[in-house]
Amino acid sequence: MPDSGWSNPNGARVTVTNEDTSSELSSQSSPYNTLILEHLEKVSAVARLLAQKLPPQFEWKELAQVGVLAMLQAAPRYRPGAGTFWSFVYLRVRGAMLDFCQVRCQFEPIDVETVIAKTQVRLSALMLQSPSMSARDRGIFEALSQGYGARAIAQQFGISEARVSQIRKRERSRLRPVA
Repeated sequence: MPDSGWSNPNGARVTVTNEDTSSELSSQSSPYNTLILEHLEKVSAVARLLAQKLPPQFEWKELAQVGVLAMLQAAPRYRPGAGTFWSFVYLRVRGAMLDFCQVRCQFEPIDVETVIAKTQVRLSALMLQSPSMSARDRGIFEALSQGYGARAIAQQFGISEARVSQIRKRERSRLRPVA
C-alpha cells in the first residue's frame, strides 16, 4: 500500500492502517482495546461516506486512518455510564476527518462578483419561468435583476416605489422554498 499518511500540526509524519491498528491493539492489554476493535468498521463506514462527498484527492483510507487516531485519543476519556462508546467518539472521529480535509485542502480564492452574477442570472431565470407571475411583475423583476432602482422602475410602470418593493418581496418569498 502506498504511503497514505499525513503530517500532524507538529510536523510529525503519521501513518496508520486498520490492519496495523488491529494487530497492535490485539497484542496490548487495555480496557479500551475491545471497544476500539469493535468500532473500526464504523470508522471506515464514516470515512467512506465522507469521501463520497469530497473531491477525489481525498481517499477514504486516509480519512479512516485519521478517524482511528481520533478514536484512540478519545478512548481513555470515555466513561461507560455516559452513553455508548460510539456516541462518545463519533463526533470526535468525524471532526478529526473534517479537520484533516480542511488542513489538506487548498481552496482557490472565490471571485465574489462572479458568484453574485451567476446567482442573479439563476434567480432571474427561475422567476421569469414562474407561471403565477403576471407579465407586469415579470417586467418589474427583470428590471430589478438588471440593477435598476425602485424609483426608475416605478416611473416606467406607473406604480409607486412601495409597490415595486412589495412585488420584489413577494417574488423572493416564492423562491425561498425552491432555493
